[in-house]
Amino acid sequence: MKKLILLTVVFLSACGGPSAPEGDEESGVQTAETAVIYEAQGGLHTWILNVKTAKFYEGDETAFLTEPQLQFRDGTKNMSSITADAGTASMKDNSIVLQGNVYGKSAARNAELKTTVLNYDIKNKKIWTDETVYVRRNGVTVRAKGLRANGDFSEIEFKGQTTTIPENEKDF
Repeated sequence: MKKLILLTVVFLSACGGPSAPEGDEESGVQTAETAVIYEAQGGLHTWILNVKTAKFYEGDETAFLTEPQLQFRDGTKNMSSITADAGTASMKDNSIVLQGNVYGKSAARNAELKTTVLNYDIKNKKIWTDETVYVRRNGVTVRAKGLRANGDFSEIEFKGQTTTIPENEKDF
């Protein structure tokens, strides 16, 4: 429960940030530029969501995001980073949805991910998609119709996968 309260406070404080330029205001909408939304445990961030803009509509618990970048951390170490063209963050659903040219990279796992939509289930701490996804790890590329994994690309479960093995067995 403490996590949800922390996230709500961050959402509300983001509303007080810089607003849209004069003439661009929409009635009942607050726009925060260069917003940061995060979750922390024991004083350390577990994930950080940086966005170019976040729009908050009156009466809606969902923030509409442009150019989101979601980072997963282990203590002070960055484990992975996922970017997209747009997205949403919903406290009601405990979810973050990244959409359009979703690209993720995990230096810790030597892995890359590409898809069109990627969800982050805040409560269960899992990324997932039902869309076609490509994951390249240590020279092996997997194409699947959906996945579920930890944010650092560990414990990946693929649905309907096709695997491409490297030509050079030393790369395997």
